[in-house]
Amino acid sequence: MPLVKFVETTPSAEDGPYRERHDSFVVPEGDSETEKILGTGTDSLEPHASFVGNHRWDPHATWTDKEERAVLWKTDMHLLVFFCVISVGLAVDRHNLSNALTDNFLEDLGLNTDDFNYGHMLSILAILLSEFPTQMLILKYRFRNVFPWLIMAWGIVCE
Repeated sequence: MPLVKFVETTPSAEDGPYRERHDSFVVPEGDSETEKILGTGTDSLEPHASFVGNHRWDPHATWTDKEERAVLWKTDMHLLVFFCVISVGLAVDRHNLSNALTDNFLEDLGLNTDDFNYGHMLSILAILLSEFPTQMLILKYRFRNVFPWLIMAWGIVCE
């Protein structure tokens, strides 16, 4: 049994740009514990005050299944194409070093396989350890403020 029941309504001129939201929780009869937790009638669950997109919250918004499928399809097509291109680029970048190993790369640098494995492990560890703090910085200070500092830090490391 679904927790939220969406009722399709027909928009009118009085409704303005949004249709009225009809969401009610389906509570089994006599289950007062569930009523206390979920509420009854047209309660809406508002996002937490620290939610990043809180300024876009509209408790009166509603949509049909057809509209939701169309938005999901459009979003998936835009994002999936982008993510596929990025994934291919990442795979090429990661395998580039492996391809170099087949062409006497270690002998040219005077390294053995242990040296290569330690270096490769350290590079992966650095990527993993820097990913989470970077995402937290982006959430707190926004990408447009963090990105220039990331570029400058990368320039210092590569110097």
